[in-house]
Amino acid sequence: MISNKIGIIGTGNMGGAIIDGLMSKGIVSSNNLLLNNRDIDKANHFYNKYKTPVMEVEELIEKSDIILFAVKPKDIDSLIPFLKKYNNKVLISVLAGITHDYFVNNLDAGIQVARVMPNIPSTISRGVVSISYSDNTTDESRDIVDMIFKSIGEVYHVAEERLINISTGLSGSSPAYIFLIIDAIASVGVDYGMDRTTALNMVIDTMIGSAMFMRDYSDIDSDTLVSKVTSPGGTTIEGLKVLKEREVLSDISTAIKTVIEKSFSMERKV
Repeated sequence: MISNKIGIIGTGNMGGAIIDGLMSKGIVSSNNLLLNNRDIDKANHFYNKYKTPVMEVEELIEKSDIILFAVKPKDIDSLIPFLKKYNNKVLISVLAGITHDYFVNNLDAGIQVARVMPNIPSTISRGVVSISYSDNTTDESRDIVDMIFKSIGEVYHVAEERLINISTGLSGSSPAYIFLIIDAIASVGVDYGMDRTTALNMVIDTMIGSAMFMRDYSDIDSDTLVSKVTSPGGTTIEGLKVLKEREVLSDISTAIKTVIEKSFSMERKV
């Protein structure tokens, strides 16, 4: 269990998921989880659920050892003045585009910062979470931050901060495209007379099973895995021909590259 006081500013979808993850897994006691939200009703929802203290931003920052920002990126500037008199806090940001340098340039050069990219499945504790630490972040602080995010999914450390933008393409935005691909495949089943619930669940289970199969055989390249499904003159190979002719895979790659470039363009250092 984490004995440090953790302050969470922003208790919306992602902040709320982290609160639920921490409390459901017993990683922190309710007294050591301090909450703030502009919409007091959203914060009070968790007080009523877990008895986690709700307080104003200034008090939360003063009392917290670790502060997690789960607000909109545009709102971070208004919080900086409350942090200026402290240099011993560990700051965690799940805000798109807000870099280590943003905090260093606005606060103290010695501030410990974790820049984190969780994805939407984190809200059901099945997420992928990428973390980049500032160089001065201690091993103890890293262990605590890792423990926080392991409560909502699998944690991946990236060696350079720039790789957070790559993670945005690979895991942050990609669930949206996966949802659309699942829906497109299931809709064909509906077009041919299958009820939507059965079609959708069939495709979802196929996607999960295929992903697990690929992980179990991760030492085998994708072409070899595909060959395990196809046979000359069979059904699968006909569909593959269409995908190649229409350059579908190339279009998917282009979409992911566009996400990554957009992520780089959004970065703020001041």
